[in-house]
Amino acid sequence: ADICNLFGSADEVRHKLDVLAQHCTDVGRDPSEITKTRLGTIFVGASREAAEAKLASQLAARGMDLASMDEATRASITGMFLVGGPDEVAAEVKLLLDAGLDGLIFNLPDADDLEAVALAGSILRPLLPAR
Repeated sequence: ADICNLFGSADEVRHKLDVLAQHCTDVGRDPSEITKTRLGTIFVGASREAAEAKLASQLAARGMDLASMDEATRASITGMFLVGGPDEVAAEVKLLLDAGLDGLIFNLPDADDLEAVALAGSILRPLLPAR
């Protein structure tokens, strides 16, 4: 394969990339030939509270409520999303890129909200690797 698309936290991504590198070594392949990305869903708002409200709304539309979940389920659900204000999202994205990724792919559930798209773009654009 020429592309590897991962999931998980920065620590999980780093581990998976180490495993990929070892597999490449085992078969004599240069791991730099493989584009490495991570897929995720982003809920960003002007503040953490605003982003959490977006997540809660999306979950409620699916009959889910974080407050009624046990801690393990809540952690599992929230771990699938990047949620926060601009500084928090930027810091998490930087951690993911520093883990060794070449790029990120995000679902943006409120992509119909042009202000949300502009906010996400203003946060992500400066962090992406130069082309």
